[in-house]
Amino acid sequence: MMIRKVFSAYFNRAIFGKMRNTVNFDEIKAMANDPSVWIVDVRNPDEVFSTGGIGNCINIPATNVSEALKDHESFKDKFGRAVPTHEDTVIFYCRSGKRAQKAWEDANALGFQNAKYYPGSYLEWSSKQSEN
Repeated sequence: MMIRKVFSAYFNRAIFGKMRNTVNFDEIKAMANDPSVWIVDVRNPDEVFSTGGIGNCINIPATNVSEALKDHESFKDKFGRAVPTHEDTVIFYCRSGKRAQKAWEDANALGFQNAKYYPGSYLEWSSKQSEN
């Protein structure tokens, strides 16, 4: 009985805790052009150039996310907006979700409380957009 309780608590944290840190297609579609939401494309610039992005996204390559979020002085010059606060909603996406999850982990470690990532990322976005 005790093992079941411990496993259940662990399972709920592992599965449902992770889900709170993600967004799905419908959620990101609803927020795509909301200026209060930060949508960050963590693909390389050439990937973004060749396919386009989601809504009002900014492009910060995955390898630069931690550095960029800590650089309060030059962030606005580089990205056209002041650096997000730790309370702002920041959503990361990439091509397939792996780099987005890493970027979310980096932002989370820096104290961004409302950071999320889009597991479906651009592959899901582009396929579902072409269906409409």
